[in-house]
Amino acid sequence: MYTRGLRLLAVAALLVVVVGYYAPIIDVSDPYIQELGGWAVSEYLKQGHSDGLLYGQVLSGGQCNDYKFKLRNYKLILDAMDTTATVKNYKALVVVKWSGTRRLVSFELA
Repeated sequence: MYTRGLRLLAVAALLVVVVGYYAPIIDVSDPYIQELGGWAVSEYLKQGHSDGLLYGQVLSGGQCNDYKFKLRNYKLILDAMDTTATVKNYKALVVVKWSGTRRLVSFELA
């Protein structure tokens, strides 16, 4: 029985590594997470999008470590106000290398 449990645990751990499980971000009020959300909106605008978005806050999200490539992926749900003063939710995927370099992979309406 004990050996079977260990095998199941090993398979589950392998699935987490292979599939890229995103663990929920428990404390979205963490200043780093909120700053990352603001950076995502700023980077989106720098890429030439003229939505005129004003960052609000990160509402929820998940994170996933990639030890092979030494980076962390963040899936963020955040809100931002557009030029018509309408607040909408957006999904942002941000990759942060362990050196601190960031890349905005995607940014779209949630």
